[in-house]
Amino acid sequence: MTISVKQAAAIVNKTVPEFIDWTQSMKGSDYIINFNHTFEFDNDEDIKCVYTDGDQGVLCIIGNSEIFLEEGATVQMVEGSSFCDINFKDFTMMTNEIKELIAL
Repeated sequence: MTISVKQAAAIVNKTVPEFIDWTQSMKGSDYIINFNHTFEFDNDEDIKCVYTDGDQGVLCIIGNSEIFLEEGATVQMVEGSSFCDINFKDFTMMTNEIKELIAL
């Protein structure tokens, strides 16, 4: 399952053109976590994180998973990305921040 570019842009509070520029910046990896925000497309998740490798790879991590509840997360690709390279340091930081927010 994927989420649309429009949905991902909304998560990180960017316009679609700004989002595309951010995900194709070639400036290295980056991520933005959005906590307790009302999303137009689905209101049942409180924590969403969008990660980009800076070279068109983009994924969305949703806090709380259907299978693992608060002990896990759901990872979805953003429309147009068939894969995303992940920096281990960023991935560890993202998951730790998400776990802390879930615990609140």
